[in-house]
Amino acid sequence: MSQCLLCGKSSEKIAGCLQFCYSCLRDHFPEIHKEIDTVHAKIRRAHDLPTAPPQDLNNPVCTLCVNSCRIPAGARGYCGVRTNREGKIHGGTAGIFIITTTPCRRTA
Repeated sequence: MSQCLLCGKSSEKIAGCLQFCYSCLRDHFPEIHKEIDTVHAKIRRAHDLPTAPPQDLNNPVCTLCVNSCRIPAGARGYCGVRTNREGKIHGGTAGIFIITTTPCRRTA
């Protein structure tokens, strides 16, 4: 069981690493977002992920999601899946198209 750092409420539903209850997350986010960002960055570093979307203007841009990462050579994007190898973005699902042969039809 953890205790909320803001309101003091104790609950099994409070994540030990975050230490804020759902009500405080929802109702007081502007007050606590910096602490949340700090925890998020710490967890991302522990998994060797960038703490923010890379934005090195000298590198190619990944267009797979809204982060539009500009990934340095040999590094990973914010998702942790996309990489820059020899100046080209690799990984994830870019360039893969799925074609279905099952027609859509109404059933009565």
